[in-house]
Amino acid sequence: MLFGDDGSMPADAAWLWVNCHDWPDWTIDVLRAVEAQAAPVPDRQLLRPEMAEDLRTMTVREDPRYALHTRGSDYDLIVIGSKGRGLMKSLHIGSTAEWLMHLPPAPTVIVRGGHKAQRILLAHDGSLHAMAAERAILTLPWAHDAGVRIVSVSDGTTDGVEIAAEAGSRLKGAVREVTTSVLRPDELQVFYRPRDIIMDAISSWHPDLLVLGSRGMSRWESVNEVALHRAGSTASALATHAPCSVLLACHRE
Repeated sequence: MLFGDDGSMPADAAWLWVNCHDWPDWTIDVLRAVEAQAAPVPDRQLLRPEMAEDLRTMTVREDPRYALHTRGSDYDLIVIGSKGRGLMKSLHIGSTAEWLMHLPPAPTVIVRGGHKAQRILLAHDGSLHAMAAERAILTLPWAHDAGVRIVSVSDGTTDGVEIAAEAGSRLKGAVREVTTSVLRPDELQVFYRPRDIIMDAISSWHPDLLVLGSRGMSRWESVNEVALHRAGSTASALATHAPCSVLLACHRE
């Protein structure tokens, strides 16, 4: 795991999130990308030494976006706070979080709340990026203790029932329980945004962690977003506005 640390309060919350879970046989690397005049940041310590195999700290004087992106592909998971200080600022243009969400080099968790993830909502549209998000859940060593709800938005071009059912069969046995749901807009709605429907599902189910691909397919995202390798409108909106922690994954050839 690669943990992006800038010593901010959101980074503290993200570190608490890490410590709320067990990471047997995992090495946690704490990466500090500091500015030239930045104040020293205290070393991170594991609250339970047995929760991970090893803890290492790296300090580099680089733009944190570059530091995390260039090193992230060597890891199974990247964890960052939702906001930061200095270059690791809140989710605005140029921020570290938004930089990573467009083309995450590894599954990336943007943490909003330092508590254990027991309820996971997987937004699935059948795309390769959604499949990558599904696989990311399976790599979490504590996933067997979590309940997963798979939701798919029916847009008339894909079979949401089949997508959710197949994903559920792949996750069954690896997590505590799996439920599926196909979300549909109101019959009177001519225009709708899947992200709004998923936000309604978040509001009603209250997950601890939302998991989805960084881009989607069909009406979930636009052709331009996919062609430009940017996080799709659904993924970026949910990563920015969801009240829970968000895990974004990207399919790579």
